[in-house]
Amino acid sequence: MPATISPGKPNEIMGSQVLTGRTAASLRSAQIRMLVARLVENIYGATWVQVAGPRRGTAQTIRARHIAMYLAHVACGLRTGAHAAGLIEDCRENDRHLDVTLEVMERFLTLALSRSSAAHTDPTGQSSTHQVIYDL
Repeated sequence: MPATISPGKPNEIMGSQVLTGRTAASLRSAQIRMLVARLVENIYGATWVQVAGPRRGTAQTIRARHIAMYLAHVACGLRTGAHAAGLIEDCRENDRHLDVTLEVMERFLTLALSRSSAAHTDPTGQSSTHQVIYDL
């Protein structure tokens, strides 16, 4: 039986079975989202609950949510937030501080994901970012 993602806790694995197929892809996607959320939380101060929550929140929370979706879409290749990515890309052209901040965040994510892919591969050849997220 493959491991599953615990509802409400996307960064935890239930069970110790080897992940295969769609479950592994879902887990990797959840781990990438958690990594992006932690990065955005550290830079912009909006918590994961605020960014991923059902309410719009303050202007600061909305901007953090758009940036998280932008990073997941552009830096991590997830199919999410194309509209938010477009909004942030437009803002990036006119805001040098935002441009530099996003460039650093993208480099961090690229390094973290490449490190996780190289360092944490299970016997089936599938990678896991679970431990690397916490190591960073």
